[in-house]
Amino acid sequence: MMNTNLDENRCFLFPIDPHMIFAYWDFSAVTIEDIENKSKQLQLVLYKDAQEYRRLDLPSHARNYYMREVESDSAYTISLVSSKKGEQEIIGSSNPCKTPPDRQSLSGEVKMVDVNELRAAAQNTIAKEKKQREEGAAAAAYSYESPAHMEDIVPEKKTPVYLDPQQDEAFNAISYPKRPDYSKKQ
Repeated sequence: MMNTNLDENRCFLFPIDPHMIFAYWDFSAVTIEDIENKSKQLQLVLYKDAQEYRRLDLPSHARNYYMREVESDSAYTISLVSSKKGEQEIIGSSNPCKTPPDRQSLSGEVKMVDVNELRAAAQNTIAKEKKQREEGAAAAAYSYESPAHMEDIVPEKKTPVYLDPQQDEAFNAISYPKRPDYSKKQ
């Protein structure tokens, strides 16, 4: 769903097959409120070759519609209209949509995609990216200089090694103090 904070209405039209098209729309919050509060009727108007072809009444909460039994190989658009007592206001109009023909092509031309060529191009791209990542990681791994921000994160300290267990325990108590458990109510 579109962001209803925007003052924008959108309509889209897509061909599904030669005899079916799909319409999708979304309205701004202002438009939805206007339709519902003023008891306006929402209508979908389908145009074929710029002439009104079909008009449908829709519930105000509808956001899409499949239209069957449309003619193949034709250009369509839709407009969403709010109407009340003879007054009509166009809320939004869609992109043009052309349904495909319902027959095989009359052209003898063969159009094919070479999947092997596409696969080789994709593999080359992946190999180049992988090589760049490896070179970048290798350069970083053998770098003797620490990045400047590392000093802020991990101050450089030498950790003493104690052979006496009591000294080691005292060091751990200072270095790693027990933190309160805030998940329990106190």
